Amino acid sequence: EERPFCSDACPFHLDVLDFQDKLKAKRYNAAYKIFRDAVAFPDIVAELCSEYCAGVCPKKDSGGAIQINLLEKTCVAKAKRKNPNEYNLPAKTGKVAIIGAGLSGLSCALRLASRKYEVVIYDKADSIGGQLRNLMDEELFMEDINRQFKYEEYTLHLNTEITELSQLADENFTAIYVATGHGG
Repeated sequence: EERPFCSDACPFHLDVLDFQDKLKAKRYNAAYKIFRDAVAFPDIVAELCSEYCAGVCPKKDSGGAIQINLLEKTCVAKAKRKNPNEYNLPAKTGKVAIIGAGLSGLSCALRLASRKYEVVIYDKADSIGGQLRNLMDEELFMEDINRQFKYEEYTLHLNTEITELSQLADENFTAIYVATGHGG
């Protein structure tokens, strides 16, 4: 029952043991929920996973590391219930600004919006996605983003570059998350 090395190496700390157990039992929807709870956007992460886990797998030198990314892709392909749960939670009093609508900014926005904080996203581009646009097909990542935000509310300001935090001073934000990515 020791926590596996792969879970610690994963940037999302995916509970690999529980994930594998659900897949082994062909409980793809349950595995998908575990994966989504860890990564926010499972279809995107399965596509872009860097497999940090393989480098620390004890089996890497004796037949090859366990290919967790193939398990992630299998889970995404076989799960039938991918929509998130809808919860009727009371609104929180905090208001959070997120600068950048790439994967990091959107992940933060999703987590906060699902907890019913008021979320305002700013991006200098004319569309969301950031570097995802250079890494994968827009249709795939937009499908996952739209699915995961299905029940969440947020305000989006595109074509709005924030170069100084003082630009947001009049908005009374409780917190500001800067997710401007590479070169931001």
